[in-house]
Amino acid sequence: MPCGNESRLLENSGWSSRTRAVAKYLQNLFEDEVIHGHKVLSMDSLLARKTQKEASRMFFETLVCPLKLLSNNS
Repeated sequence: MPCGNESRLLENSGWSSRTRAVAKYLQNLFEDEVIHGHKVLSMDSLLARKTQKEASRMFFETLVCPLKLLSNNS
């Protein structure tokens, strides 16, 4: 769970609401997987039970999130 500073950073990062939502969704999934002893999420599991439109958005956002994290850290 992110601390208050991390939550504020995410909210004030200039990210779109969709990117923030996907980042939060991915964070929750990773936290759940760590509880079960897994350290990797497959794209298949991320896109399961999603419409084509939802899946394409999710795929794009999973590409954008790491790039935005890198640009915020520099």
